[in-house]
Amino acid sequence: MQIKIFTIPILADENMINEMNHFLKTVNVIDIRKEIVQNNGSTFWSFCITYIPYANSNYLEDNKKKDAFEKLSSVEFARFVELKKIRKNISMKEAIPAYMIFTDAELIKIAKLVQPSEKLILEISGINKKHTEKYANIFKDLDYTKITNETNLQSDTPDIESEQSLFGI
Repeated sequence: MQIKIFTIPILADENMINEMNHFLKTVNVIDIRKEIVQNNGSTFWSFCITYIPYANSNYLEDNKKKDAFEKLSSVEFARFVELKKIRKNISMKEAIPAYMIFTDAELIKIAKLVQPSEKLILEISGINKKHTEKYANIFKDLDYTKITNETNLQSDTPDIESEQSLFGI
């Protein structure tokens, strides 16, 4: 694990911010601590970043994951979010890391299925029979039809309450 500190004046030029953002894209960030510091009449942000350098393959895999997120439809993304919530609950109950249940990449592929079945899930790379048997209940808790309908309604129907409050109605 390594540490890098960025000191950026409150009225920083774009280059300093871009430098930090570029750095953040090229490492696996563990923690970021930020503080506003005043010294000799100057005010600036101090960022202490704890990180692990990416191996080239990990960095490429991370970019593939970002591409996968961008290719999800709104319905698929809603399914993915629900699957992550269920996975988190299971990981907390079993006191194991969430990725040991299903990785994000696996959940993305599952979310793309119209209605997951054990047979279809077993076709996903990285998922085996024993794994599916243990966590098959993850899909029983998820109503794909309800998520699809709610997501379609949200994207097609304006939020009337928000619009009313916006105009003071």
